[in-house]
Amino acid sequence: PVLAFGIAAMPKNSMDEDAGNMIDTPAYQVLRAAGALCNQYRIHSADELDAIEPNSEAFTNCLLDSFCLPFSCMFKTFEVPAGNVTMVEDGRGKYEFRKEGVHLICDPFYSVGETKEFDINTIIHGDRVLLVVEQGYVGLAMDKGQPVAPPPPAPAHNLSFSLPSPRSFVPL
Repeated sequence: PVLAFGIAAMPKNSMDEDAGNMIDTPAYQVLRAAGALCNQYRIHSADELDAIEPNSEAFTNCLLDSFCLPFSCMFKTFEVPAGNVTMVEDGRGKYEFRKEGVHLICDPFYSVGETKEFDINTIIHGDRVLLVVEQGYVGLAMDKGQPVAPPPPAPAHNLSFSLPSPRSFVPL
């Protein structure tokens, strides 16, 4: 599946040329006519993820882990593999995703959570949601009580509000 995530990379309710014929199917024509398709949260590549970039190097993290053992509670070192995101909480109520690469966090209040692959349908982390929709399916999410149906190919959402029940996908 193609990954899309984050805050709008294209104007609201605009259709994308690279989605090609998928949006011209009868099922999508009905959804578009009803105003039910939403591109607000769509992006075009993993580079556009609303996630923190890597900020360290493996050698730096190795040195810190080896020689600063008594102070290890003051920092976190970790690596995010390609095709994954790591969930991080800052201890003050803010949730983040971290992109692939080597990371160093110098704050004792941060906690590093699970690392998950993009191919999982839905990743929920606090008020953050990563929704990957496979081609030929429609994703359904709720935006402040209103249904959001992202068009193909494989949109995903980073919603800055509660998303109590992201749905699995409905084949078209």
